[in-house]
Amino acid sequence: MSRPPSRVPYWIRLPLMMALLFLISLALLRSNSLHQDLSHDHASLTDRKFFPNLVMVDESGETTQLSQFKGKVTLVSFWATWCPPCIEELPYFSILAHKFPDDLKIVAINQDQDPDVKPTIDRLWEKYRIPFKTYYDPEGKLAKQVRIEVLPTNYLLDRQGKLVFIGLGSYDWKSEKALKLVETLIGEPAN
Repeated sequence: MSRPPSRVPYWIRLPLMMALLFLISLALLRSNSLHQDLSHDHASLTDRKFFPNLVMVDESGETTQLSQFKGKVTLVSFWATWCPPCIEELPYFSILAHKFPDDLKIVAINQDQDPDVKPTIDRLWEKYRIPFKTYYDPEGKLAKQVRIEVLPTNYLLDRQGKLVFIGLGSYDWKSEKALKLVETLIGEPAN
């Protein structure tokens, strides 16, 4: 004779459901922060410490050190194709790259683990007219090096390679405040 499935009492299910809803809400707030202000909790100005000299690998297996971009304002973005807020940010990066082609270097570091992700990235780059390449970090080694907790995470570096700004979740890089920050950094001396 089979036993009917046991039911979890209501007084246990209710707190579990509330905790689950709280965690889901927290995750959505952290990842869907498209219109962050520079004073927002997930987007903050820093005290300008040197950013790690990441060694990045492109699609052909060629390595590039982040320090090669010293002298330019650099925006380092950790992103993935499966991350909707990451995709929301791509048009903004395109705008920035076209607006400041000589003074701003955008470094996109892809976190997809799928070895066949390149065609998807190529379609996105074509769709948003993105003029810079992406680097690959499928094992998350670079992400661990800078302690990434959420995608996208963006780091804005000054001309010396010092960290100026951190943005967690997608950020409106075409906003007046963001553009002013980038322009201010571009106007600073390189040494």
